[in-house]
Amino acid sequence: MGKVPHRRAAATKRSSSWKRYVKSELFTKYGKPGSSNKAKREIKSRWDPCSRFTKTEDMTKFYSGHKYRLNSLIDRENFAKFCIEEVLKDHPDDNFKVTGEVMKNEFVTEQSNEPEALDNLERTIRADGQQDVDNEVYKDLTTRSSKANDDESPQKVGAAAQSIIAASPNSLGPPVDPCAEYLKMTKCGQYGNSNSTIWKSPYIPTLDNTDGRRGLLDHQVTAIVWLLSRLFGDLPKLKYEDPDSGSSRSNIETSSDEKNRDRLKGPKYFGGILADSMGLGKTLITVALIDLLIRQKLNVGQDEHGNPRYRPILLITPNATVANQWVQELEQVIEQSVLRRIVVSGPGLEASSHSRRVMFLDRGDFQCWPEGLKYMWNENDPRASQVVLIMTMESWASRTCLKEGIKDEDTNGEEETEDENVIWTSSFTKMGRGFSLVIVDEAYKVKNPDTKNWRSIHFLTRQFTLLITATPCMNTLTDLFGLAMLLWTAPEMYLEEDPYLADEINRSFGDLEDLELLEKYPSNHDFQLVAGRPGLLAKLLCKTSNTRTHDINMTRKYLKYFEKLAMLKRSPSSHLYSDWESTKSISLEGLFPKAENYTVDISVAEAYNQKYQKKHIDILIEYLECLAAWEVSSDKKQEKEDKKETKKKNKKGIKKEEGDEEKNASMFHAVRLLQLASSSLDVCDIDTIMTLNGSSTLAPKVAEMRENRVNILRLAQFLIPPNGTRPDTHVGWMKLVAQNSPVLRYILHYINENILTRKENGPIKKLFIIEQNVMLAFYYELVLQFLGIECRTMHAQLSFEERQTLIDSFNSNDNDSCQVLIQLYSVGFAGTNLHKNCSRVLVAAQSHSLQVQWQAIYRVIRVGQMSDVTVHRVKFTNSFHTFRESRQIEKILPELGARAQGETKKVLVQLLNLFQYEIRNAWESPEGQKLMKEMNLLEDDENDEDGEPAPKKIKLENGAQCGGNVENTKKDKGVTFMKNHRNTYLPGKHNTDVTSSSSSKKRGQEAIEHKTGDGSRGWFADPFESDINVFLALRTRDAYYAEFIKLPRKSKSLFSHEKNNLRRLLSYGNSGEELSTSPWSEDDLEKPAVLERALELMLRVRLGASDIAMLPFPMIDFSAADAAQRRHLQRLLAEMKHTDQDIDGPAPVASAKDLKEPLRCSNVNKSPTEIEKDLDKQAKFGELDSHKKGATKMSERQSVDFTLDDYFDDDNDSHAFEAEELPKTEDRVVVVFEEEDESDLDVNPADGAEGVKDSSC
Repeated sequence: MGKVPHRRAAATKRSSSWKRYVKSELFTKYGKPGSSNKAKREIKSRWDPCSRFTKTEDMTKFYSGHKYRLNSLIDRENFAKFCIEEVLKDHPDDNFKVTGEVMKNEFVTEQSNEPEALDNLERTIRADGQQDVDNEVYKDLTTRSSKANDDESPQKVGAAAQSIIAASPNSLGPPVDPCAEYLKMTKCGQYGNSNSTIWKSPYIPTLDNTDGRRGLLDHQVTAIVWLLSRLFGDLPKLKYEDPDSGSSRSNIETSSDEKNRDRLKGPKYFGGILADSMGLGKTLITVALIDLLIRQKLNVGQDEHGNPRYRPILLITPNATVANQWVQELEQVIEQSVLRRIVVSGPGLEASSHSRRVMFLDRGDFQCWPEGLKYMWNENDPRASQVVLIMTMESWASRTCLKEGIKDEDTNGEEETEDENVIWTSSFTKMGRGFSLVIVDEAYKVKNPDTKNWRSIHFLTRQFTLLITATPCMNTLTDLFGLAMLLWTAPEMYLEEDPYLADEINRSFGDLEDLELLEKYPSNHDFQLVAGRPGLLAKLLCKTSNTRTHDINMTRKYLKYFEKLAMLKRSPSSHLYSDWESTKSISLEGLFPKAENYTVDISVAEAYNQKYQKKHIDILIEYLECLAAWEVSSDKKQEKEDKKETKKKNKKGIKKEEGDEEKNASMFHAVRLLQLASSSLDVCDIDTIMTLNGSSTLAPKVAEMRENRVNILRLAQFLIPPNGTRPDTHVGWMKLVAQNSPVLRYILHYINENILTRKENGPIKKLFIIEQNVMLAFYYELVLQFLGIECRTMHAQLSFEERQTLIDSFNSNDNDSCQVLIQLYSVGFAGTNLHKNCSRVLVAAQSHSLQVQWQAIYRVIRVGQMSDVTVHRVKFTNSFHTFRESRQIEKILPELGARAQGETKKVLVQLLNLFQYEIRNAWESPEGQKLMKEMNLLEDDENDEDGEPAPKKIKLENGAQCGGNVENTKKDKGVTFMKNHRNTYLPGKHNTDVTSSSSSKKRGQEAIEHKTGDGSRGWFADPFESDINVFLALRTRDAYYAEFIKLPRKSKSLFSHEKNNLRRLLSYGNSGEELSTSPWSEDDLEKPAVLERALELMLRVRLGASDIAMLPFPMIDFSAADAAQRRHLQRLLAEMKHTDQDIDGPAPVASAKDLKEPLRCSNVNKSPTEIEKDLDKQAKFGELDSHKKGATKMSERQSVDFTLDDYFDDDNDSHAFEAEELPKTEDRVVVVFEEEDESDLDVNPADGAEGVKDSSC
């Protein structure tokens, strides 16, 4: 190690000495080439003390006198326990409050007045909340041992609530027995604790559960039939060769067969979304479907003359790992006489070609198709229908999605007009190449219509489309819209074949409310296709500029029609039915282990809180300044578009947008710092040092540090205080690196309590850690390696072979195997199974999306997991973590709202009643009493510059001043108030929604004499209602945010979000100004605010969370922060016109995407036909292309083609082994960020320090 500059404080300034030191210690190879430096020695994934010490006595002294045999696991674990305990002794104020099993509370006994209610709930819908994207197959149909289920009613309600997350009651599929009858199936075994039936069918002969082969389970049988009903409408007649008679037999031979077939048919949708949860065998279902289609020649279409048309099948996968799994499945299940050829192309797929049936094409072969495969594109050759082409999404999109006819910019100063020749297209479609069936695995990768991924599928000529994903709403409900548009291509053409039918649909279904007419028609009627029409779904799924979230009540009412039409979504413990009369329920339980979810709230010493609050407020100020700049630039851009400036002004506008990108990038940077600081101020300091001295902690630089074998001793030098001394013991270094890292200290605590507890010669214990930030993951990895623990991070620089070796090591029970594995959200985990030797998950940082978070967690909750799984989700109290959790919930609520149908509503009502104690406690608390008496939402302890309490000197926007004590107008009556208005709140009933209360106002009624709700106290009154009833009116989260933004400037600056959260809780108990004693009912779910609370309770059960906040910004309690900082923050808050919910994620290149307005190309108030025309233009011409803002040359940087979630989709598989090398003309660098939390996209270092090389464009 070199000599560190004299003062660490110098690191906060740019200096040549610090810059050289950062480079020499972190970005220089360790040891000189050709030297025999022992530091080069690397023993697996832990720090090697032999690289530092040559004498045993020096090593013993370093380890505080402990015996330390490097190759002895028990020695390493014993010392690690000692070291961790010494480190934690220095932090006696650390408190790790673990919450979970939230249903196990006193209120269960108090509220359970109906003994059978919970059992009924359990019987209707029960699940373990499995949620993931997967390619799981049943390799071994053996029964998994598990603990017996507890019969306590709280657990039953918790399980029932979790089912709403995992599966949709609108999408359970047809009954099992009729499906088995249609496929002429027979029982051939049983599986699981619930003894699920294993089936075999003569139409899929290789899945017969004999000789090591697999069979089909109940839900897989129903899935195959459901898919056939969506592909063809009328189920096709199937034929097979009877082995006994040798004659051909049909599955439809009797009137009973015909009747059964008729009941199973569905709307002819030409595709669908297979959205079953992780582990339910979506891969096997799809492979069985392919086998059936090819064997029965169902994938052979007809041309316009009625002649057969033979086309291959296309299968798109998220990465090469999953692609190889598909190749293996197809080879195992489908005989070569049926599936003659499997063609693969793209990086990472070369090894698949070792099989005789599999052929690999390099990029050149793909462009100039080999002579031996040209029959694939001959629609008159039957062999074409017996071929499957498999590619990764990136390879497919980069090779086939083209933009042509780029127009020159020379327009003589005139505004450019739409040019029909400047369009996106598919090279395959141009060459006349089509497919019978296009399958997209991990279909969330094609959710955004502005991306090449999406366009590469949309513009394909195809007959059927199958989208596979357990998370169709990866981020928000809007994600469904892109999938629906892909599925609509064929149904639209089908409906247009009958002009009368198309006209009738246009006349009868012009708005969302018209979807209710579908209830009158049979489930297989062509009118049912309207539920998938993009022009209608846009009105439901696409948010406009004046809305922050989707209308949860609208999604509950109308999204169910789309789910019934297009989606099959079950969980491993859903209940299906065996017959049409639903007399016998079939449980899918027993496939997975029990998963217990806990939330860990970390609180620390006051001194650290002060440091953290100071850091958080500095970063928050930076964030709000960027948000304010975004508001100004958004207004200017809108003015520019409205005035339709000339070409010259447009050029200036482009420069302005580039300036906006810098503002958005700064906002992105601020959010990234909030993430770092909330986990570790130490890592945040390191980031500051490196950034100010010519480097960074972004993924490329972290990759460089890995390459240079940086260890924690080299990194921790930058944490030594000014004039501080270097630690001389291992414990001393550990105390240094953990001193300002509360999340790391909990990780150490957890490891000490759960991993280092094995007895000598006992099996090794494993831990799976999930992290958001690449630098934090690297930091934790180095610390644990230094502790002697085999720890590795799954990062993007790993080759395919290295990645698989790491997975195998983690799944191994060898003493020298990987003991702790850190997974980044930004590195793909599709196809990764980590369940064989690990049952403990620690979520060190939350993702921007619960769906992404659950995906990562369920890498260890798999078929074959032999132990119950525990999941601990870590939150540092009063930090950015609280805001991140709030945003997660707000994104997923609209999707869950659609599932509040039928029996599911009973679950939600039961949850409301079980958690009613929270509302009662809030009403009886001193804080609740005080808030209802004063109705003041401003901070209590804030004084203005003159020293006078702020509430007395707040000015309204019009300049009027509210002075005096407003509270004097009301007597102190506790929580019950006199009514001086028309009583719209009946005794015993819950408060109505804020929107519905206004509908029953008396316009001639005299206004209340004195109003406190003029905005001066953080809320607005209504002249026709009493203050307390308006104050406690039911509101949705979106309504609360809207109210906050409209407040007077001073009120916004002093607003207490803690009080507002209490106000929200109190509102659920208000009934005519008294605490309601009536139980909740299903009718109450009609109120959006009540439905919102019910769904939040369900998510709390799922997460093991005690509460979930409601925050418009990353706000925390700043009581320990500096007064000057708080005043600066207050001035910024006073000027805010938008909340974080208004931002679609700061996108440095996608300034046009900042507003949450996916339907930018149209208007939701237009007719469905007009909307679809606009959508078609957007797909062809792009958002900022020639038809709107003038064409730009292809060589220049284009507007963003896709966002972060679409390129990497938090499942980043742009590993080195998969990077598609593009022609020089396509080589460009873009920075793409849709979500603010994606700052640490873990990419190949070759991609550059500030962005990623666009390998899919």
